[in-house]
Amino acid sequence: MEDEEDIKEHKIIYPDHLIEGINESLAQADEGKLTLFTSVKDMLAK
Repeated sequence: MEDEEDIKEHKIIYPDHLIEGINESLAQADEGKLTLFTSVKDMLAK
């Protein structure tokens, strides 16, 4: 069993493309370019 100090040292490393995609989505949301998804029907209608 790991003690508290060992657990604090573990860090999750995310790939750069994932971070870039999240930042792009946040920017689109700020610009109002994203719409709410409520069902597959909404997705197919566009």
